[in-house]
Amino acid sequence: MRRFRITNSTNRRISRRLLCISNPIRAIRPFVSFVFQNCPLVNAGYWRLPMRKLMSIAAAIAVITLLGLVVGGARAQSPMPAPPSATPLVVTATPMPQVIVVTATPSATPGPKTLWGEYGENVVTGLIGLIAGGVLVWLLKPVFGRLGNALADRLSRLGAGRSFRRWYLDYLVDEHRCLNIRGLRTRAPVAIELEQVYVSLRAEVPGAELESAAARRSLTIGQVMGRHQRLAIVGGPGCGKTTLLAYLTLTYTHDQATKRLKLKERRLPILVPLRLLKTVLASDDDKAPVTLPQYLDARYRELGRKPPPGFFDGRLQAGECLVLLDGLDEVADEWERRQMAEWVDRLVSTYPRNRYIVTSRPAGYDSAPLENDFSRYEVLDFEMAEVEQFVRNWYLAVETATGGDTPKARRDAAQRAAELAAAIRASAGIRRLVVNPLLLSIVALVHRYRAHLPDRRVDLYNECVEVLLEHWEAAKGLVGPSTLRLGSGRALLRAGALLPAQKRAVLQSLALAMHKVEVRQLPRVEVEQLIAAYLPQVGGGQAKTDDVTLFLKEVRERSGLLVEQEVGTYAFSHLTFQEYLTACEIAGSEDEAERAFLVDKATAEWWREVLLLYAGMRDPSPVVQALLARDRAGQEAGETDRAHLLLAGECLAEAVRIQPGVRREVEEELEGLFTAQLEPRLFLRVGRVLARLKGDDGVKFFLQLMDTGEERIRTAAALALGQMGREADLTLLERLLRKLVALAPEKNRWREVGLALQEVDDRLLEVLTDPDAPPTLQDAAAAALDRLLVEVPAGEFMMGSEEYGGEKPVHKVDLDTFYVARYPVTNAQWARFVTTTGHKPPKHWPDGVCPPDKATHPVVYVTWHDAKAYAEWAGLQLLSEAQWEKAARGGLQIPNLQPLASNLQPPTSNFQLVANPHPRRRYPWGDQFDKDKCNTFESGLRDTTPVGKYSPDGDSSYGVADMAGNVWEWTRDPWKEGSPYKALRGGSWGSGYESARVGSRLCGLPELLFFSRSLGFRVCARCSPPKSG
Repeated sequence: MRRFRITNSTNRRISRRLLCISNPIRAIRPFVSFVFQNCPLVNAGYWRLPMRKLMSIAAAIAVITLLGLVVGGARAQSPMPAPPSATPLVVTATPMPQVIVVTATPSATPGPKTLWGEYGENVVTGLIGLIAGGVLVWLLKPVFGRLGNALADRLSRLGAGRSFRRWYLDYLVDEHRCLNIRGLRTRAPVAIELEQVYVSLRAEVPGAELESAAARRSLTIGQVMGRHQRLAIVGGPGCGKTTLLAYLTLTYTHDQATKRLKLKERRLPILVPLRLLKTVLASDDDKAPVTLPQYLDARYRELGRKPPPGFFDGRLQAGECLVLLDGLDEVADEWERRQMAEWVDRLVSTYPRNRYIVTSRPAGYDSAPLENDFSRYEVLDFEMAEVEQFVRNWYLAVETATGGDTPKARRDAAQRAAELAAAIRASAGIRRLVVNPLLLSIVALVHRYRAHLPDRRVDLYNECVEVLLEHWEAAKGLVGPSTLRLGSGRALLRAGALLPAQKRAVLQSLALAMHKVEVRQLPRVEVEQLIAAYLPQVGGGQAKTDDVTLFLKEVRERSGLLVEQEVGTYAFSHLTFQEYLTACEIAGSEDEAERAFLVDKATAEWWREVLLLYAGMRDPSPVVQALLARDRAGQEAGETDRAHLLLAGECLAEAVRIQPGVRREVEEELEGLFTAQLEPRLFLRVGRVLARLKGDDGVKFFLQLMDTGEERIRTAAALALGQMGREADLTLLERLLRKLVALAPEKNRWREVGLALQEVDDRLLEVLTDPDAPPTLQDAAAAALDRLLVEVPAGEFMMGSEEYGGEKPVHKVDLDTFYVARYPVTNAQWARFVTTTGHKPPKHWPDGVCPPDKATHPVVYVTWHDAKAYAEWAGLQLLSEAQWEKAARGGLQIPNLQPLASNLQPPTSNFQLVANPHPRRRYPWGDQFDKDKCNTFESGLRDTTPVGKYSPDGDSSYGVADMAGNVWEWTRDPWKEGSPYKALRGGSWGSGYESARVGSRLCGLPELLFFSRSLGFRVCARCSPPKSG
């Protein structure tokens, strides 16, 4: 291997060559320095590298460039052998003999070039360019300075904006990720992730109880948001309004709006509790109210993170935000609430392109409604299916977090959830309680640590407070007693702890004090002053500052009933707890002035829940009598809302004990009011109160009215019965269903019975799939599905299509009113038919028995003759093709989906008709196919699905379900006149989207069983034949 030795001469040669290279670089340095000193980005502060580093980088770049030139030049000019023709030839002549001698004369060899000679021209050119560039920069410095400053400022803001946005989204996740129904987040042994347990709320337009099935069908929050850009979500205490906004915040923070809500949009969520914003609104008329961006800037500055200038304002101006405003009703003062509503309206007018959602309790919103096209929707109570889903989610989250995500933890979670669900189903009282996330969370909490569930909500709240104050320390593993002592030094409990009852007494006094001044929160100083006044009353001695501080700390950390909402501001974890503890304080007092004060405030929304909770704690007879007296005085004064009478009835419904004479007086007043000429909303409120008051006796009372009353009274009676069915225990539910089933054909009350059963629609399907439900109840539920009919009002519709020959032509058909089954006939209904008549069961039933997991699937493997036999047995009939298509497509006029609380009179007694915007629609929901709205081949399920699975999205305009896909449906008409084939409609799980069109037709022999795995049918009530079309 050849070795090289570096000698001194070699070093000198290398040094000379490097010197030749470095001299031009040294010459360049002043110009580089000049350029960088005058660079606008450097002046703007965007680059902050020291000059030495910049020069080093510049030198390195120059060296690499020159070395590249040297290497490239050397390769380009390396010597090559010259061709012979390149040498000059000299010809010489000699006299003898004649020979020509040719000799080559060598040319002169050029001398070696120096490095400067070789590359000097390039260096000089570069220097000239650099000098010219520097001069140009100097001449254009003012222009470049402004552009550079603007660019640097823009880049700086962009970087700061992105940094703050990341922090802001992380803050929102940290703030809202845990289940926090105002304090209950700390009451589980672990933090429960909200997104793990959340069950989507359902809503409907107000007054929808007066509408047809289509108008009053419930919608998910995603569906509601898809319809309206500005929403007012209204609901009672604990119904999940705040939790909904937290869930939406997380959904948009994680960019999940498309997946969870079916909304293809990306927005920046902004969640603001309005009770906090109230404190910064200017009360001085000369001072402009604070804007939302100003409030947000101030809020996050207080949290130690200043937003970049214009961060929120710019995004609001661009319409990039989802603005969530929580708790309009929690601004207790009515004048301030109206001011707040005006502020919200100004906000929307200033930034109209954003999406807005405001939440409130009903009365709070009614006193200060929003303008600017806010659409009001009311939150619906949980159905049993949603209750069970929440319970399963809750227990799974708790057990896997405490015991690890192991098979055992999952089995324990499933077992406990099943036990709780069974306890809820078995008790009508608990079913009435668990209608919203707050109450269901409390029930789950009490069930986990008490294994006992009370039937009344007053008792449930009491259990919850006791669990939080007495037993939570053990549940959380907090060892050691409290160290709280009063100034006297006398020990209150082992080592100085206050008894839970003593802590509760202090909190009750604090709650009453806050409720009387109508506030949800108080500054820490005021809270400490109130606690300092109450502590000696429960423990004796004088309370020192340290005692008060320690009490606040213990209650906040060890119970969660009192929380620090903002820095230096305290509130009860949920308004419900404040109301309950206030009622406890009044009920425990012997001061008549307190009860008189409660009656004075009874009809104010702020005090309504307190009064109802008070009625559940002690005999409310004196309070009810006072309310009746005020009702009579109001009638004499010409008042028509009868608010005091209705409140008296609600108090009776909550009461455990009441004087018999008082109860009878209230019931008689309400019964008389129910049959009077009333405004529809009031009419239905009276029906609800009576339904709760009369219990079992209410069934007889309302059934009589359904049979004999005028139509508007029959309608309200039917809805009241339906409401009773939603809350009834299993025994009462079965009796109610059998009465309704018998009433429909006997008295031709298809419409009224259908309305009542629509109220318990989901519960019927739950019973049929519940393995623990009594067989007699399941039989009644199956029979009720035959009476669950939807009204299709008389009028014209467009029949046919131009797409295929068998569907032509498009023409008008005029039909009388008829009543169509909301669902295709199910396996459960067919099983009842088989049991009663001995008819042959479908061939796919194992051993001729209906598969339990298919009870609510449409029956299949039925011929046309089978379907006809069933319809006649049920006192019904198959639909004609015209009836089927109108029920699917809608008439030229269809029910209005917006609220109509104007009348209950014929001919459109329970809904108003409006022009059909798509009278020739291709699918029940519109003109575009959507595989998420029906079960067809595109869905990929390859089998039937439970009826109603795609409701309400896939329903027709009348609220009829499953009219696209699932099963082909036999009609009573022939394919064409004289044909032996019968017409089928609707498509199935095995056919494509073209077959799911409302105009699509298929023919089959009445005995057809070849592909009958996809053949089913539905029924309708008999009606007059169609008029000519």
